[in-house]
Formats: sequence, C-alpha cells, structure tokens
Amino acid sequence: MKDWKKVQGSQETKPAEFDTTSSPTTVYQRRNVQRVTVSNGDGTTSELWEYAERTMTHEEFAALLAQMDAERLENELTDVQMALTELYEMMGV
Repeated sequence: MKDWKKVQGSQETKPAEFDTTSSPTTVYQRRNVQRVTVSNGDGTTSELWEYAERTMTHEEFAALLAQMDAERLENELTDVQMALTELYEMMGV
C-alpha cells in the first residue's frame, strides 16, 4: 500500500472512495474529496476534484476490507454490550 498523496482530477462526478475498476492491478482509495477552482495559464479557470489518494493491490484491498469489517463488527458488539448493560441496570439485574 502506497502513502497518501494529494491529487486533482477532472472527473465529471465526485470520485468514489474506492475505485476497483480503472485498473486491472491497482485499487485507488480516496479521502477528503472536495471541489476546487483552479486558475489555468491562459487566465481561465477550471473546476476540479481535489483529494488525498493512495494505491494498493487487489490483495491489499481485500485485506483492508476484512480489517474494516472486523472493526465494524467490534463496534457493533460494543454497542450491543452497552445496550444490554443499560437494560440490565433498568431491570435491577
């Protein structure tokens, strides 16, 4: 997985967080996507997307998704445990 770098893109629509289709070997991950106006050398302006982007292999992407799923499940489990604790306290158990 590569380090994050600042990128500008001219896509018509907002770039997705993950792009798994543009390259057969590379997955692009993006964050902090925002629309910016830039000045061109001829005095005109252009609307671009600016964002942080890093690249990874499809294998690294699969591992990242597994890690994200594990973190999400852990957070959901913590929420359920907290709800049960509150319920037990309300019931005087």
